Amino acid sequence: MQEQEQYAVPAARNVEGIQKSYKSDAQRMRAKNAQARLAAKHRAERDQKQRDAIAQIPAEHRI
Repeated sequence: MQEQEQYAVPAARNVEGIQKSYKSDAQRMRAKNAQARLAAKHRAERDQKQRDAIAQIPAEHRI
C-alpha cells in the first residue's frame, strides 16, 4: 500500500476556489477605485463651489 500512496496522482488544484477569490478580489478593487473616484469628484465639486463663492465676494472685502 505504501507503493500505491507513493505513486498516487496529486489532487487537482482548487480551480473554482481560486477563480472565486480572484473575482471577489477584483470586485473589491473595482469598488474601492470607484469610491475613490467618487470622493475625488465630490471634493472637486465642493472646491469649485467654494471658488465660485469666493469669486462673488468683491475684491475689497476679501482678506
